[in-house]
Amino acid sequence: MTDHEKFKALLDSVGLTYASLAEKMGFTYNSIKSMLAPAKELPKWAKSMLILSERWEKIKEKDSEDGG
Repeated sequence: MTDHEKFKALLDSVGLTYASLAEKMGFTYNSIKSMLAPAKELPKWAKSMLILSERWEKIKEKDSEDGG
C-alpha cells in the first residue's frame, strides 16, 4: 500500500474527506486535492499524520496484549 493509499484509508477511518480536511486545516478543496495528488510526494504534514496513526495503532496493540 502506498503512502497515498494509507493516507486515504486514514481519512476514511476517522470520517474525513478531502473537503472536510480542507475546511479544518484552512485550505481550499482544490489545494488539498493538488497537495495530495498521487503523482506528487505526500506533504510532510500528511506524512506526520501517518506516523502518528501508525504509532497510535502500535500503542493500542501493546495495551491490548498487556491486558489494558
